[in-house]
Amino acid sequence: MMIRRPLTPNQAAEILGTSGDHVRELIDAGLLVAHNTSLGKTPRWKIDPDSIEDFKRQRSNVNKVSNR
Repeated sequence: MMIRRPLTPNQAAEILGTSGDHVRELIDAGLLVAHNTSLGKTPRWKIDPDSIEDFKRQRSNVNKVSNR
């Protein structure tokens, strides 16, 4: 079993080819699953790598349907 560490928004952004700010917008919109690990007022998001893969799969399916 391979253990993969949770990603920061900037790390997820690199994988998705976007910005960390856009990843945080996706989290806020509920389009990307993340967990806030902060105990303070400022969120510190951690994203499971599987969540990134799920997001990419959903987006690729949306594109296939809209291109028909």
